[in-house]
Amino acid sequence: MISESKSKFLNFKLINAPTVFLALAALLLTALTFLGQPQPLRLWAAVGLLWIAPGINWALALADRPRLERIALGLGLAFAISGLVTLLLHLLPGPFPATIARLCYLLAAIAPLFLIPNLHSLLPTWQSQNQNHQGHKKHKGFYFVSLVPFVVKFFDRKAKNLPKILLAILLIAALARLPNLGYSEFQGDEGIIMQRAAQAIAGDDGQLFLHQKGPAEILAPLSLWALTGSINEPQARLPFALMGLLAVLAVMLLAERWFDTRAANLAGLLVAISGFLVAFARIVQYQNVVVALGALALLALTAYARRGQLSDLLLAAVLLAYGLLAHYDAILIAPAALWLVAVGLFARRATWKRELVRLAAAAVIGAAVLAVFYAPFVTNPNFAKTFSYLAGDRMGGGGPFYNNTSRVWIMSTFYNSTYYVAGLLVLLGLSAAWTIKAILQRTARLTAHTWTAWLYLGAPLLFYLFLVFDPRTHIYTFYPGAAVLAGAAASGAWEWLQARWRKLALLLAALGLAWYALCAGYIGLAFVGHAPEYKREWPASASPLYPTTFQELPLFGFFGFPYRAGWKAVDQLYAQGTLSGTYNSNEEPEITTWYVRSGARTLCGRPDWYILAEHVQDELALDYDELKRDYHLAFQVTVEGQPKLHIYQHGAGLAGEPVVFNAQDFGRAFDQNTTIVAQLPSTYGGAQPVGATFGSLTRLLGYDLSSASIKPGDSLVVTLYWQVLSPPGRNYQVFTHLVGGGKLLAQHDGAPACSLQPTSGWEPGKIVRDEHVIATGGDIPPGKAELYVGMYDLITLARLPLTNASGDMLRLTEIEVLP
Repeated sequence: MISESKSKFLNFKLINAPTVFLALAALLLTALTFLGQPQPLRLWAAVGLLWIAPGINWALALADRPRLERIALGLGLAFAISGLVTLLLHLLPGPFPATIARLCYLLAAIAPLFLIPNLHSLLPTWQSQNQNHQGHKKHKGFYFVSLVPFVVKFFDRKAKNLPKILLAILLIAALARLPNLGYSEFQGDEGIIMQRAAQAIAGDDGQLFLHQKGPAEILAPLSLWALTGSINEPQARLPFALMGLLAVLAVMLLAERWFDTRAANLAGLLVAISGFLVAFARIVQYQNVVVALGALALLALTAYARRGQLSDLLLAAVLLAYGLLAHYDAILIAPAALWLVAVGLFARRATWKRELVRLAAAAVIGAAVLAVFYAPFVTNPNFAKTFSYLAGDRMGGGGPFYNNTSRVWIMSTFYNSTYYVAGLLVLLGLSAAWTIKAILQRTARLTAHTWTAWLYLGAPLLFYLFLVFDPRTHIYTFYPGAAVLAGAAASGAWEWLQARWRKLALLLAALGLAWYALCAGYIGLAFVGHAPEYKREWPASASPLYPTTFQELPLFGFFGFPYRAGWKAVDQLYAQGTLSGTYNSNEEPEITTWYVRSGARTLCGRPDWYILAEHVQDELALDYDELKRDYHLAFQVTVEGQPKLHIYQHGAGLAGEPVVFNAQDFGRAFDQNTTIVAQLPSTYGGAQPVGATFGSLTRLLGYDLSSASIKPGDSLVVTLYWQVLSPPGRNYQVFTHLVGGGKLLAQHDGAPACSLQPTSGWEPGKIVRDEHVIATGGDIPPGKAELYVGMYDLITLARLPLTNASGDMLRLTEIEVLP
């Protein structure tokens, strides 16, 4: 017999039409992810299951907040929880369990329904409907009928409260982030992220620990890939574009809480066309995750400072912790966050002991989120390497202070127009002047939130201006705070002018609108359009409408600008047999590894093909003298009519023009085979298998030989295939010896891959193709010679022992030296 209180709970809290409807919606999305085709439907079902459905449910659960804040916080919380679920599933032994993952994502999506207070108030419950209906026939169809008014009521209530200016701002932001999302090929870091995602899905448990950044930027495409079964550029980038839109909304909500609605709208307009945030919303990168979750964490702490509820602290802890799992940049909001906590504690100083307990509980929750990743990471050998990278390469190690003003200016005025940065500086100067005036006059207008906004801007600004050796694009971190303060200054200026010189205010507003259109035009030119590809063809692509104060750009650190070279065509040409053998390129291996699955890249000289890309961003050095002397132009690949790849073949060529291929003709065939297995690193171990392990660090899978016999004066090419077992952490040389009659006849020693892939940078699971050319003298005696291979420490000269055999060098085969 169910008690009356329990029956009431079931009727009014869990078993009601809205709850069932939302749960069924999540269940339907889960079922759609099992579909093979059509792929777009499966993709959007996965997006809905991972982020949209749980985001709506969390928005309903956070009922004691303004409606827009509920939506933003719900979507941010859904992104964090989905990522944590993905991380926990990845840490299980074996391949990523896609079927179990669907169930876990479903449970995570419907879990907020059990926390929704007063959900029955949205619609009469079954119990109340039973009382209102007379007779079995009238009640029988209630469930299905009740879904319709619930949906209408839910969305109607939302729509009526969405201001038109917000929708316009989000539309501007979407137009800067979503069009042509799949035009560009994966750039360097994107290729690394996608390779790690593929290996993680296949069961490599160490990939996230090798990344030297947080795992969030891998987890998002990983989960989408696991649910849909395939991936391409727009699909992988979609989560980050959506987080880019959420970042705009989150910054607007902050500005509204700290200042006013006008300031929020102006800040939103500025963030919508902020070049850094637009660029990083168009690639597989963490930046917009950091901005969105950081702003939402501050929004929750702002609510805590005002009303002092534990739920606000817990929300902030989860959001900030997952932001840290995206990148260490998230720690830069800590000063603003601690200030808000201090404001809340001061406001409730009478109950400070209770507040400290609440803070401790939030800290435990945040630590638990971080521990999901960092607890196993600190025991991983790559932890020390990551720490060394951050402390040395990023911080510089030669400080303590630097002057990065020039670097920041160049980066800022290339990712944005000079007009945008200049206008932002004017508004920030105005905001600073008003703040100083308020301090001097001790006016009440200087609120605690003004200080919060300055900390939101000042902490990352000072950090990357003076404490980091090379800030590069990490300066994106202070643009949200700058937009908030600039929006507040513009709002204040409008109010002041309106009260005194209305016509002047209207004139300045018209000029401001023209200025904004000019700045937005630069974003369209640099990021959305691709004729020309702005960064790759700069300065030829520069417009006289957008002058710069510099003549040259830094060599490194640019991401998000459009670029397509046509590498999918190269892969298909290999698959068709038009190309065969090895190739080398001036493009980064991170890019070619993803796209050229059917061909083998060598970093050594004399490849079968040289493939040169136009306007390469991080160009690799090649032996152009060898290319000019020993190769001829055989093929070209064009993109939208422009030659982008030049393919040179070894040997003398026939007279005439090269054969031209259109990259667009190969894209569809390539994208049809973007399964996880297709994108795994090659496990090819050579024509001659070996399987010997050296010092528990690496396994020699096998080798290839250029010939089984040589003549005196010839060279023998030995290609070794090493599989990395654990990070060596130091540099080892590889030696290859030809031994005959107990004497060393010829040898070649060197770091792997012609010294271009030293073992200190090896990562577990990686297959390293390592070529050695053993040159023989003219006096080498004919007969039988044995080929040996081994590794030794570059400093101590100590050899690595064989772990599955005796000795410290391995006999591979016998070579015949001909007379």
